[in-house]
Amino acid sequence: MNGLDVYEILVREHQDMLLAYVSGIVDDHALVEDVCQEAFIDGFRNLAALRRDESFPAWLRTIARHRALLLCGNAIARRCSAPRPSPAWRRSSPPSNKHRVLASAIA
Repeated sequence: MNGLDVYEILVREHQDMLLAYVSGIVDDHALVEDVCQEAFIDGFRNLAALRRDESFPAWLRTIARHRALLLCGNAIARRCSAPRPSPAWRRSSPPSNKHRVLASAIA
């Protein structure tokens, strides 16, 4: 079995999983496919570094996550670090006694 055969098997067996995983990180379908393709190439090139075959799916997801962050990192970082406004009900009036009772019951 040559390297191309191995690559094709890896893609066939893990493509659906990786596409679903990356779709949770990246909204654009074309970018999802690009990230997956790059992750498969990186994973294939570095197969010798993999210690256990059964770890391949998790290892591939890690590679894909890093690729996605490299590709879209600035947008993701801005979205995650943007301050969130307080909900309107918290700004409109001080908590009522009912809210205090519920809060203390939960705590």
